[in-house]
Amino acid sequence: MFRDIELPTFRVEAVLQDYLLRADLQPRGDLLGYLNDRNWHFIPFRNGELHALAVDRRVGAMPQELATVNKNWIAVLSVLNKDQAANLNLQITTRPAVFYFDHFAAQGQLHVAPDSPDEDLLDEMHNFFSVSDAVLFPIRPLAIPPTKEVPVLFINRTMIQAYHVLKKS
Repeated sequence: MFRDIELPTFRVEAVLQDYLLRADLQPRGDLLGYLNDRNWHFIPFRNGELHALAVDRRVGAMPQELATVNKNWIAVLSVLNKDQAANLNLQITTRPAVFYFDHFAAQGQLHVAPDSPDEDLLDEMHNFFSVSDAVLFPIRPLAIPPTKEVPVLFINRTMIQAYHVLKKS
């Protein structure tokens, strides 16, 4: 019945706890909805390369026709193509914020509900949240850094160690 539906394929970069994966992702429906769907614990990525983040790694890029990733280990998922990012359904209200992860920080416009208080921007109903006009900054040496500037990324609430809203001075 649904076999004839053409789903979009996104070129993405997933930063995991210890790996970086650049690959194609074809979500089953809306991308943010797919990431937050509790029925899907593993996500298939196609035509990619898996890289270890550690500077003392013993392997180089590992080409993978198919890599299935536990989405709980994805810290951020970046959409690399601006045209694809422009077609995503994101909440209109944004809040400038910085998010701190184990290996890097991400700064950008967090898409939130208009009435969300600064201290509670990441509700527990969802694990993934969208951030536009994002910049990623490594905070420790990495063998391969994530793409520095991306149009949209999705952050995993469970991997964030701290965050703060940027206030105008």
